[in-house]
Amino acid sequence: MSHMERISGVKLTKQHVVFPILSISWHGGTRVLIQMANYLAGLGYPVVFLVSRRRCKTPFEFASGVTVRHVGLFTGIKAIDYCVFLCCVPFNVPRYSLLIASFFVTYYPVRLLAAVRQMPYLYFVQDIESKYHFPFGLLLNKLCNWTYRDKKIVAANAYLSSRLNSEFGTSSRNIAVGPDNAFFDLPRQAQKKYDVIYFLRAEPWKGLDRFKRFLAVASGRCSCLCVSQDEELRSALAGSDAVFRKPENDRELIECMDSARILLLTSYREGFSLPPLEGMARGLPAVLFRCGGPDQYIIDGRNGIYVESEEKAAEAVEELVRDAKIYDLMHREALITADQYRMDKSLALMGEFIAQCARESTPIDAK
Repeated sequence: MSHMERISGVKLTKQHVVFPILSISWHGGTRVLIQMANYLAGLGYPVVFLVSRRRCKTPFEFASGVTVRHVGLFTGIKAIDYCVFLCCVPFNVPRYSLLIASFFVTYYPVRLLAAVRQMPYLYFVQDIESKYHFPFGLLLNKLCNWTYRDKKIVAANAYLSSRLNSEFGTSSRNIAVGPDNAFFDLPRQAQKKYDVIYFLRAEPWKGLDRFKRFLAVASGRCSCLCVSQDEELRSALAGSDAVFRKPENDRELIECMDSARILLLTSYREGFSLPPLEGMARGLPAVLFRCGGPDQYIIDGRNGIYVESEEKAAEAVEELVRDAKIYDLMHREALITADQYRMDKSLALMGEFIAQCARESTPIDAK
């Protein structure tokens, strides 16, 4: 019996912290929510994840004080399952709860409950999601943008907070989410098998097209390790010399990072982008295109190198691999930078916000 199945029937008590979430996955944003929930459970809060009945699979572990409760239906049609789940959320929240929305569609049932039952809530934003182009995308973007005008927002980092404040007129807090302690504390492996590690993602803004061009120009010049949980993305590497790995947990992911010298990021836009910081926590400088969020922590020429083309990316990798002195300097700067963003610091700050909410009978105003 899985952990989720075993705890799904636990009876809820008052003063819970409740996270409505569409699904529990491998996504880095999900990991942040689980880490936050585990931290709050350690402080003595009963924490509940309300999740749709769609298949949930994650390598991230839940603390004993965290309950995962599945609600709604499973029809096999994603849109129907999610819609039913959102309708069921208001009927599955204990009377005395702090609600934490983390996605614009879960914001709406949270906001309804907050208004009807006078419940405190926070809206934790890890990215600006108004980027839909498929049918009904325009409507979704408007609904999404409307949520970002809320005054109870806590942003995951300073870059997002500044964008929310300037574009939507809010006054959001931020907690500077960073790498988990494991990325700092696990022993580092000395052997380097690859010049580059790359996180392979299918979303268009992640720059898979750029990465394919990089592989073409870098062929024979540098070795590349690709990391992804999506087996289907192997086809994107057909004909290249790149090696594909599918780590099952953070320890295996860290082992992959330790086997490389440099982390490559090809994104067109990022709300923050945690992987470069995770790599920096292992001493890996980043080679990347300008995409927004990493500007918060990348210092060009010190802990990373910004490039404007795939050819320049290949040249930057070659330079770092060839020049040990420059690489060692950037390696040390990467470690120093990452240490400023440890996850335990951001969790402690979020815990302060939660504690303030728990002490008050009405929602707090963001300052």
